[in-house]
Amino acid sequence: MKRKNEIPKSEQIDDDDPALLFSKNLQKEHRKTSGKYVSATGRKLFKGAFPENRFGVKPGYRWDGVDRSNGFELRWFEKQINVKERKVLEYTLAEDE
Repeated sequence: MKRKNEIPKSEQIDDDDPALLFSKNLQKEHRKTSGKYVSATGRKLFKGAFPENRFGVKPGYRWDGVDRSNGFELRWFEKQINVKERKVLEYTLAEDE
């Protein structure tokens, strides 16, 4: 039998639930206690500089620092910059006329 004041299991919060780390407040608290180079899930992160990627994912601590990509990310960022510059240029030229 279900009691009137009982909280459903789906709404109960467990302390060991890894999904809780995706909460912004809990991420801040977790990083304060565990160090600067730790992901939201508690895994260690690479401490050096690394190339930017589309998704903003930081490499793990075992990454050796060698970029083994085929250049797609670089071309993707260049294309995004060109599109933004073209929009600004079109807008400024339209204002001059």
